Order: sequence, then structure tokens, then C-alpha cells
Amino acid sequence: DMPGAYMSKAQFLETSSTMAMLGTALTKKEDRINECSKIYLKLGEVKQYCENQISLGNWEKAIASAPYVSIEYWKQLVERHADHLNNQGAEEASHYYLLSGNVANAVDSMIERGEYEDAKLVKILFEIGILSDPTGRIQTVHKSKGIDAALDMPEFNIKDEGVLRKIASLEAEKYFDEGNAILAACAHFSIGNTLQGIGKLVRANEIILAYCVSSILNLPCLKEVSVLL
Repeated sequence: DMPGAYMSKAQFLETSSTMAMLGTALTKKEDRINECSKIYLKLGEVKQYCENQISLGNWEKAIASAPYVSIEYWKQLVERHADHLNNQGAEEASHYYLLSGNVANAVDSMIERGEYEDAKLVKILFEIGILSDPTGRIQTVHKSKGIDAALDMPEFNIKDEGVLRKIASLEAEKYFDEGNAILAACAHFSIGNTLQGIGKLVRANEIILAYCVSSILNLPCLKEVSVLL
């Protein structure tokens, strides 16, 4: 039984201790895992091959081979890799979260790194259906048109505005603490939160600018701002 013999050899290499392999070319555990991975691949045990590659830190090889098992397994590996990178504070974590379809984690990762503009963009594109599940289980009317569909839409219908408001508030406070009230106001304006934007300008004593913006946009706070002039 040739396949059985190969499987036994792979399992032996996978479970053998260093002491048992003294005097051979496979004394190091990494070498034994790499060798048994090759056997698993030849036997068609691709999932075990992938898991062994991950144990060796070869995430790229594992992810590249995962679709042979299933697209769902590939998605799981991509998200596991994203978690791994996120724990290391790596910028690429958000990229892999996006590829896995986990937009919420991608946005959180971007917020943690202070990438507020990117976080807002990703959240908006997810809400309007440009970004979706990579396995194809989620389909939207804009998916086939890509980013051009977003550019053609006069207004975005955002259902979950709470996350966008949180991102804008964090970005605005960052700019305000740095002494840049105008950019702080723009952070609020970028998601249509005009009253908070005007509030940032007033707090920074940018009264004339606050009045001009309120007047141009015909905001309900125009009267209150004009009193401050």
C-alpha cells in the first residue's frame, strides 16, 4: 500500500522528537515538518500541508494552496493571517481583513493605526456594496460595476452611520489637538456632520469661517454663530 506507506512516513516525521532523529539530516523540527509537508502535498492532503506551512511561518505558501481545499478554507486562512499581522501591529493586517471579507476588522485595524480617511472610505464602500464577501455569497447591484458605480451615485445611503461618526470624531479630535481646527471641522464635514464641524470652528475661535460656512450652507445654527461676530 504505497499511499499508506507515505502517510505513515509523514506522520512519523511530524511526531518524531529531535532525539529520535539524531544522526539524520532531519534533526531540526523545521526540517521534519517541511519534509512531511511535501509528502502530504503529494498525497493530496493539501489542508494538512497548509497547516504545516503556517506552523513554519510560511503564510504565503499556505494561502496560495488553500483554494485547492475550498474557497471557504482560503478565506479562513486569510483572516487568520490578518489576525496574526494585527497582533504584530503590521499595516498589512487591514489589507488581509479586506481580502477575507471582514470589513469590520479592517476598519478597526485602520482606526487603531490612525488611518481615519482610509477607514471612512472602506466603510462607505462596504455600505454601498462595492466591497463584499470574496466567496461570492454576497452579491450587490453595484458589484459588477466596481468603483465607477460609487462615483456615479449622487448620494450614499449609509445605514450604519455610527461607525462613520466614530471615525470622524476620532479624526477631528486628533486634528484639533494638533491645533488644526479647520481640518478637524473638515473631518466632520466629510460625512455630512456639519453642526459638529461648525462647533469645532467656534471652539477654535474661527468665527468668521464658521459664519461663512453656515451662511453658504444655510445651516440652522447661522443665527447663533452670527451673534458671536
